[in-house]
Amino acid sequence: MKRLNLYITYICCAGMLALAACKKATTTLPPRPLPPSLDSLAAHYKALLTGHTAGWYMLYQPSETAAATAIRIQFHQDNSTTIVAGLKGYHEEKTDGSYTFDGIYALQLVFSDNTVFGELSRRWNGFNKFKIELQENGEFALRRADGFDNTTILLSKATPTNTQLLNDQVQAIYEQIALEAATREKLKALIEAQPGYYFNNLLLENFGAYLEGIDSNTSEITLKWRPAGSTTESTTTLHYDFFPGGIKLEPAIQYGAYTIDSLFFGAFDDGAIDITAGGNAGAGKLGWMHIPPYPYQTAYTGAPAGYTTADFFIRHGELPRFFGYTLDDMDTYYSPALQPYIQDLKDYFVSQGFKADEVFRLQFYNNNYNGTTLPDDHATRNQLQLLVRNGAGSNTFQVFFYDLQKHGPNHVSMVSFGTTGSSAAPYKDKVVGFMNEIFTPEGFTVVPAGRNGTSATALQILRLVSRKDSRIWIQLLVANFPTPIYFD
Repeated sequence: MKRLNLYITYICCAGMLALAACKKATTTLPPRPLPPSLDSLAAHYKALLTGHTAGWYMLYQPSETAAATAIRIQFHQDNSTTIVAGLKGYHEEKTDGSYTFDGIYALQLVFSDNTVFGELSRRWNGFNKFKIELQENGEFALRRADGFDNTTILLSKATPTNTQLLNDQVQAIYEQIALEAATREKLKALIEAQPGYYFNNLLLENFGAYLEGIDSNTSEITLKWRPAGSTTESTTTLHYDFFPGGIKLEPAIQYGAYTIDSLFFGAFDDGAIDITAGGNAGAGKLGWMHIPPYPYQTAYTGAPAGYTTADFFIRHGELPRFFGYTLDDMDTYYSPALQPYIQDLKDYFVSQGFKADEVFRLQFYNNNYNGTTLPDDHATRNQLQLLVRNGAGSNTFQVFFYDLQKHGPNHVSMVSFGTTGSSAAPYKDKVVGFMNEIFTPEGFTVVPAGRNGTSATALQILRLVSRKDSRIWIQLLVANFPTPIYFD
């Protein structure tokens, strides 16, 4: 037991010593002394380098995959440097770098890691330590000191002639920054845009996705899209980097034969950025829109294959009669942009002696009839019935007729015939005007919006979203007749 206690004591002491060592301030060692022969050579070279106050020029290509970077260096007596380079981030004078001399057998010129040489090392396998040798013409020949010394880099006195390439590279960087700034502003405008449109998409000629969000802090964009051949959505978060005129996406989206690895920006207008090219998937838009980016999934309960929300709403060839309806909560069943229209209609019926402020609901009867065979008369098949209480407090149903047309999987248009049931005739002009204002020739998208509960008989919720102005939408509860059909 004593041995065990002694062992534990040793461990504790060792741990305390280690902790004490961790708390000690780190010491930066001075540069290693040069051999006398190199020390005198370094002094000679330093005098030459610092003596030319206009600085020195070099063109450095760190690897075959990297572009050559023009660099002007001013060497100072205190071993600091002033460097300008044709590389973004280093294109303005930086004075926080330094240089030293090193070597055992051959003199080496070493630049500190916080200079452009450190950046070239990180990006393109460059190097910041060079063997240096004075040439007869007064130039210095530099070779990498890491063994990759098959290329000679000339360090020449800076002149207006040999620094022209540097000036051109710096100017190109400023132009690039200006273009990137414009791109950033467009993306910032998109992030801040709140036009109230129902859909926010990336919609190209050959690809569509919901734009779930853009995080400018992490430079990430999140899209929900349907992979080629799939009926279910996939949510993907991509990193983006700015380049002049657009953003690069990483990883690229693969959609069949299409690759979306970049988005080239056009103008920003009406809550969306024009995309002049999205990889090889064509042009389009990024941002707020009035239409969805792709059709909704077909129903998976109680419907034949290929059955869409447009089929669900029109119910051609079926016997649903009472299709769907609104209730009295304005905020739930009518979009904020639609509420003034509904309120105006309610006020009108109040002025006509109805108690519309107590009950006022829209009820859609599609294929409404009592027989056993489908009538051919479209003029009476579909009805918008206004459920409104009369002056005596009894419910009345004011009938207005319309026709329906399917234009796509989720795209329907409604056309008022301007005809009514007998009791609704006095109110025809007002109600038909309302119908024509809401149900425009552009039609609406039948959007599934979940269910009103979790039970097996919960009602499907749909929204009829205007394709002319998606700020206008009506929410319907769908009656379970004859059998429930669900789009989730």
